[in-house]
Amino acid sequence: MKLRYGIALAVALWASLVGAQAEEHEIGPLHSVQEALDKLAPGDTLVLSPGVYRQAVSIKTEGVALMGTGRGGERVVFDGSVEDGEMPDFAIRIDADNVSVKGLEIRNYKTGAVLAYNHDNVSISDLSTSNTGMFGILSGKASNLSVSRCVLRDASDTAMAMDLVRGANLQALELYQNAIGLGVFDCADVSLSDSSIHHNTVGIALEDKGDKEVESDRVFISRCRIVGNGTSQFEGDKPMHGYRGVGLYIQGFSHVDVSNCFFDLNATQGIMVVKLDHKSGKVLSNELRLHKNTYHENGNDPSGQFTAAYQVVPGGDIFWDRTGAGNRFMDSGALKTSPRNLPK
Repeated sequence: MKLRYGIALAVALWASLVGAQAEEHEIGPLHSVQEALDKLAPGDTLVLSPGVYRQAVSIKTEGVALMGTGRGGERVVFDGSVEDGEMPDFAIRIDADNVSVKGLEIRNYKTGAVLAYNHDNVSISDLSTSNTGMFGILSGKASNLSVSRCVLRDASDTAMAMDLVRGANLQALELYQNAIGLGVFDCADVSLSDSSIHHNTVGIALEDKGDKEVESDRVFISRCRIVGNGTSQFEGDKPMHGYRGVGLYIQGFSHVDVSNCFFDLNATQGIMVVKLDHKSGKVLSNELRLHKNTYHENGNDPSGQFTAAYQVVPGGDIFWDRTGAGNRFMDSGALKTSPRNLPK
């Protein structure tokens, strides 16, 4: 909490210093977005008028905003498709702190839509992505990340991927038709709310990968719809993280709280909670809380890889491998669980 308060205070002080001279600039599709970005001063905003921008850019100035404006039903579109040569890797690289990106449609890039690595206080909102290679949004080694009102699809790896992030607020996301909808790896203090994660190979993966730079701890998931995972165009039976058809996969994460969510038609398990076997030892999932969630028709088409690994375990609503301390499964109803009697 002290870290978050310090960051917020620093941002507020910085904003008060630059606010007086902040300017707004607007350009159209025939202009170079990169040239315009390079001319911005801290606190400035670059507004893009509607149209198609066949460009890839890097934001290098601290404290600036890149904003698309929609008029007459038209949107600002970054399109990486090219007739000759290769698509750019990413549409937007965020290479500075205190940056905001808002109101863009991004499609047809080789690796991802937005890359935000090694930079703090990044805000991404009102974004839609499709056919952007491995990722929609990729963030890592950062703190105080905010992502809201984004629709991300067609990622062959992970639509919203976070690695070594301290402090993230994710709200009102729709993640669908991806290999993994949301991937949270070696992160702490993450909240996800009011989102729909549906029809991916795996819905959400919370996974400790053995990197102790950030403890895999404290994830809060509420008011989310986690539905139909296991039925996407990325049908590999053993995805990189978890198993095909798991709605929420928790491996080696502690203090995960899941409440008021709806798990429906996830092919293998609604929720799966397991330990991580790592070369440095076992990492357990401890202090899990499940409460006030609803489950319906999960586990009707279990992954072959899952049934091979857990031969006597049927598909169902909740699977726990019986490891870890302090886990409480407080959801009620006629649930299909393994083991049958979960600790309350």
